[in-house]
Amino acid sequence: MELFGGEVPPPPGQCTQAEIDAAYEKGRQACIADPSSCNINSSDNATFESSTGELHIPFVDVPGAFGTTQTFDVYLMQKPLTFTFDLDMDRIRFSSDTEQ
Repeated sequence: MELFGGEVPPPPGQCTQAEIDAAYEKGRQACIADPSSCNINSSDNATFESSTGELHIPFVDVPGAFGTTQTFDVYLMQKPLTFTFDLDMDRIRFSSDTEQ
């Protein structure tokens, strides 16, 4: 079995820290080279539209009741001529609720 073009290293008890670090770095570099291969989707990132002053943050984790984490999709609107943003209360969307 191959891992990012290399062989899978032996179990952790049989690897040196240098081997673990090298395997980690190899995987990290593969993700940098091709983010989609690591399930990193650029559309999941926050975006700012300068023409409208709209900041979209697709995932905001907020501590919820009873040890849960609630995830929201939010939009912030920039106040003219400032670096201040207001939360657009009409466009808050609840994404998920997970236990911590």
